[in-house]
Amino acid sequence: MRPATTGRRRRPDRLMVCFDFEGTLGMPHRVAYDLAEATTRLLGVLARYDARAVFFVVGRLVHDQPDVVRAIAAAGHEIGLHGYSHEHLDRLTDDGLASFEADLTEVVDTAADAGLSAGDTAEIVTAETEHTKANGKRKGLGWFVKLQIAEGVRGKELAAKLREHKAEIAELTPEQKAKYDEKVAKLREENKALKLALVEKRKELRAKGTEIKLVAKEIHDARKAELKGRKTELEQARRERHQAKKEHQDARDEAHEAIDERKEAREDFEEAREDMKAADTPEERKEAAREYFERSKSALLAGFASAPEILFVASAGNANQDSTFAEAIPADVSLPNVVTVGAVDKAGDEAPFTSYGRTVKVHANGYQVESTLPGGDRVALSGTSMSAPQVTGLAAKLLAVRPRLTPAELIAIIQETAERTADGRRILIHPARALAAAQARPD
Repeated sequence: MRPATTGRRRRPDRLMVCFDFEGTLGMPHRVAYDLAEATTRLLGVLARYDARAVFFVVGRLVHDQPDVVRAIAAAGHEIGLHGYSHEHLDRLTDDGLASFEADLTEVVDTAADAGLSAGDTAEIVTAETEHTKANGKRKGLGWFVKLQIAEGVRGKELAAKLREHKAEIAELTPEQKAKYDEKVAKLREENKALKLALVEKRKELRAKGTEIKLVAKEIHDARKAELKGRKTELEQARRERHQAKKEHQDARDEAHEAIDERKEAREDFEEAREDMKAADTPEERKEAAREYFERSKSALLAGFASAPEILFVASAGNANQDSTFAEAIPADVSLPNVVTVGAVDKAGDEAPFTSYGRTVKVHANGYQVESTLPGGDRVALSGTSMSAPQVTGLAAKLLAVRPRLTPAELIAIIQETAERTADGRRILIHPARALAAAQARPD
C-alpha cells in the first residue's frame, strides 16, 4: 500500500488519497504483511478523519481476497481496476504485449459500444477476471457478456444481467456446476475452432487476392464515430449552457451593482438637500444648491449609463436657450443611448420657444400638436414635450422592423435620414426615409 500524499504539512480543506493494492504478488522486493488486518486499520484511520479514498486493486487480489475488496466498498470508498497481475510492460514479449493490448482494446471499445459506465465496466472486467483466471487470461470480456451484447443488451441492463448470472452460478450444486463448466468448456472449444477456421479462410482468400471486407468492423467504426460525434455535440451544448449561465450571472451582478449605485446616489441626493436646507448665508445656500444640482445630475447620468440597451428620449426644453450653457438636465446629457429633441413649427422651421445646443440631435413638430389631457379632453399644445414623443414613436417603428438595433444605431438612422438646414442647426426627422433605411439593413 502506498498512500499518495499532497506534499504539504497543513491539511487542506479537501484531501484526495489513492492507494495501490497489489498485495505481495510473489515479488521478492515486497514486504509481506496481513492485507486484511492492514486494510481494517487503514479504513479505521480514514473513517476517523471522515476521508474518502480511491483504492486501485489488481484482479489477482480480487480473486484471492474478495472480502478485502468488499470491505473497502462497504466503507464507501471508490475502487479502480489496476490490471490483473500488474506485470511490467517492458518485460512482456512481443506476443504478450500484443495480447495485452488486444484484450484492453476489446474491453474499452466494447464497453463504449454497449454504453457502459466506467463503474459497470470495472465490475464486469473484475467478474470476468475471476472466471477466467484459471485459463491464464488477464483481461477481456467472456462469452456470457459477448452473447448479451450480441443480443442487443446494453448499459445498466447488461450489468444487471451479469449480476444475476453470477448469482445463479453461485447457487448451483457441485454436480450442476461441473455440468455447467463442461458446457462452457465445450462452447469455448467450439468458438476457438471457429476462430481458427476463420483465420485459415482469411489466409486462403488473401492468397487468392480476394478483397476481405469486415462488415462488423465497419459497423463498429461507424458506431464509434457516431458516439464521438454525439460526445462532441454534448460537450458543445455543455459549453454553451455554461456560457449562458455565466452571462446570466454577470448580468445579475451588473444589475445589483446598478441598484447599489442608485441607492448611493439617492443617499447623496438626500444629504445634499438637507445641507441646502441648513444653509444660512446666500453664499452657503449657493454652494449647497450647486452641490445638490451636481449630485442630482450625477445620479441621472449613472441611471442612463447603467442601462446602455435602453434608448432615452429627452425634450430640449422651451426656454429658447442653449441647453448646454444653461446646464439643463436631461437636455444637456451626452451619452450614446440618449437623444435630445428640439421642436419645429408647422412650416418646419425651429419653433421660437425651443432650446438648442450641441446635445440637441434631432427636431420634430412641437407646435399646436393635438394632445390628450387627463380625463380624455383633446387640446392643441406646443412645446418640446410634444416633439420628443414623435421621436420615441419613430424609434419604436424602427425596432419593429429591425429588433436588434442598438440605441446608438437607432439615433444614427434617425439623424442620417433627417432633413438638415444649410447651417446644420435644424435636423428634422423623416420617418419614411428612416423606415426604408432600417429595412435595407441586414438582420
